[in-house]
Amino acid sequence: MPSVPPQPPNLPDHDQQKARSYEILENARRNAAKQQQYDSRATRTRLAALFTERFGGNPYDWQLDATEAILLGLDSIVIAGTGSGKTVPFMLALLHDSKKQAIIISPLSILQLDQVSLIPSILVP
Repeated sequence: MPSVPPQPPNLPDHDQQKARSYEILENARRNAAKQQQYDSRATRTRLAALFTERFGGNPYDWQLDATEAILLGLDSIVIAGTGSGKTVPFMLALLHDSKKQAIIISPLSILQLDQVSLIPSILVP
């Protein structure tokens, strides 16, 4: 009698996980607005301006969302394809708030070296 492989646990689908992530982000925005007079719209406008000044062009909404999550102290994982701009949210957070620190874990040594070499040109206008 052949054995049946174990079934994976029921995981929420991508749309449910995305909706939950945005709910967490919105709650963090509301809490920061109450406690620290945080203004999401003004922050996103400033982040977009920083992006244009340092990188040219316009950031994607998901990059601003991830940056805002980092600024609000939320743990963040960004999953996207190679070259899609995953490093941008961490860089924007550092540009927006010089007191912030970021630890970026990269599995590729060549990517690490590339990112380190870009930092001076991005952080120094």
